[in-house]
Amino acid sequence: MIYIKMNRSLIAILFAMLIAITCTACRPEALPSQLPTAAPTPTEQSTDSAANTPDPQLSSYDYRIDYSIIPAAIMPELTKADKEAYFAIIDAFANYETSVTIAETDGIQNLTELLDLCFPVFFANVYDSEFHIDESTVEWSYNADKTMHYKLMEDFENIVLDKLYAVNEGDAKEASPLMRMLVLYSQITQDMQYDYPSQDFFHGECELTENEYMNHTYDALTSERGVCWCYARAYAFLLNHSGIEALTVSCDGGIGHHEWTMFSYDGSWFFADPTWDMGGTLSYFGITAKNRESSGYLLKNMKYFAGGTHPVAPDFTIDDARFSELINGTYGWLMSYKLDIANDIIKLKYQSYDGFGAAKTIEYDLKTCEFKN
Repeated sequence: MIYIKMNRSLIAILFAMLIAITCTACRPEALPSQLPTAAPTPTEQSTDSAANTPDPQLSSYDYRIDYSIIPAAIMPELTKADKEAYFAIIDAFANYETSVTIAETDGIQNLTELLDLCFPVFFANVYDSEFHIDESTVEWSYNADKTMHYKLMEDFENIVLDKLYAVNEGDAKEASPLMRMLVLYSQITQDMQYDYPSQDFFHGECELTENEYMNHTYDALTSERGVCWCYARAYAFLLNHSGIEALTVSCDGGIGHHEWTMFSYDGSWFFADPTWDMGGTLSYFGITAKNRESSGYLLKNMKYFAGGTHPVAPDFTIDDARFSELINGTYGWLMSYKLDIANDIIKLKYQSYDGFGAAKTIEYDLKTCEFKN
């Protein structure tokens, strides 16, 4: 079982300060230039495995993660130039090259967001300010030499493979798709920290050095730090690499610009908002467009890419309300929960809303999407 523990006082603070903790930063592509975070600490796996340590004499890095995975839902929104440049950059990055030239002439439109969603290791070693796109050429520079470049890539892949281990090889390998999604969701929401300094820096309210500014999927995956789009894309990235199609949705509305995940399950599309479930709650997993609009984010204003022109509606209908009992919190204040992988059950420990009486436990059956009697 996977155990998620929530302190009751923390929950109360989180609910009370929901508006304060949600992402209010504006579009990622409009953000000031920044350096990626410092190199992540090698995992136990990478430390113990000499075979994984890059040889400084190597002329190319051998990827262990398939970065050709792009959610099918966004493919129609990508130009031929986007796709050509994306795959060319993957090859160039492995060879420590700093530019690609493409033949397609229909214009690069969403390359930065595509890299952040599907090839986040790119921002382990590239300055935003040194990433330049023109009609036929994409150029960038590195902030580390070749040896460290390969080490950053190795460390990133070790971290991601560690996160995916439970659902691809470990206890949840044979679990239902929904349980596997929840294993990853509990993992990312429990450990995450919202990077308030980065939000304040965006609003001009504080000063940060460039390598302190958390702005990419890479940051969320390697350091559990970031703002809304970092976590939305990080969760989508993990889902796509566990066999679940996922992308992100961006919208201006509510209390400001926000981004969250959209995933496909059992013939329907659902929203999940890891940022608003920070600390390990389940109030925003499997929500519908109606749930999202109750917070002021209208379906008609939702876009595939932050700041893009590609509307989510009418391509998608997000109205499957099968998780309504779980996300509405009708049972009370969630204190903690356990994922019973073998039996496809969530065991929730909760306190009644009036605050009186002992804590209670209720079981949510993922096979029926209902509470058990």
